[in-house]
Amino acid sequence: MTQSSTGATAPTVEKRANVSPQEFFRDYMLPRRPLVLTDMLSKWPALGKWTPEFFAERWPDKTFEMDGKTWKLGEFISAVLASDPANPAPYLRNQVLREHFPELWEDVRPDNPYFGRNWMQRAFRNAVFRELFHRGSAIELYIGGNGRGFPVLHWDGYHTHAFLMQFHGRKEFFVYGPDQTKFLYPREDCPNISLCADIKNVDLEKYPLFAKAKPAVFVLEPGETLFIPSGWWHTTQMLSPSISLSTNIGNSSNWADMRRDLVSSSSTLNRIKATAYLTLKGWLCAAEDALNWMM
Repeated sequence: MTQSSTGATAPTVEKRANVSPQEFFRDYMLPRRPLVLTDMLSKWPALGKWTPEFFAERWPDKTFEMDGKTWKLGEFISAVLASDPANPAPYLRNQVLREHFPELWEDVRPDNPYFGRNWMQRAFRNAVFRELFHRGSAIELYIGGNGRGFPVLHWDGYHTHAFLMQFHGRKEFFVYGPDQTKFLYPREDCPNISLCADIKNVDLEKYPLFAKAKPAVFVLEPGETLFIPSGWWHTTQMLSPSISLSTNIGNSSNWADMRRDLVSSSSTLNRIKATAYLTLKGWLCAAEDALNWMM
């Protein structure tokens, strides 16, 4: 990390290969350090197969709602290929892969060892938490063109960790540590979203402290995976036609924060019940992890 003249700290995001899942959990996930894994996707069939043309040729008439308009996928891909910063195409994002493209499930590796300790995928008797966690940890698809960015600067809801996997094209990322929250103007009604949505065009008269924020800035290349730890602010802009996936993770490293966020808006009685349920679930998941490790 480097210290700026204003006192803000710009994080450094390493790019590494040959990181074992055990080393990753110990040195990055547990202490909440971002990392780019350069080889995690090397054996995923999607890498090298998924291109804009692949989607356009296979599902030209599949429809999606974007920017208040119904798009056919073939039409949308044409817009993606022609996209530029002056006239960016819409962004197809947060689409659950298994719901919208079930045929592509064989191209991904959801049993990847880096995802192994994902308590969000465990069995939940409570239907509300089961739906919330299983949907929240689903693998999601993103397709967009040059010049389009993610619409907000944010950290992922409920303090989950995130894996952002790049299969085609290039994305420029901007990542801020939790210590810079005081410069990023979180929304009162949604504290994981910044009021400074377009970080390259922030009104510094309205949000003067943003000038002190110092992000790590880097490009995510095809085949690379960005690990964003719980509570880390991030946003991105595409530098070319882009196809990527994301998934969210909860386990012993962030469960306490997730539990706090999940119960914070409940009534007193429901908060007590939810806290007890999620605490017990955490103990059970930790015991299951320990048993699996011993085996």
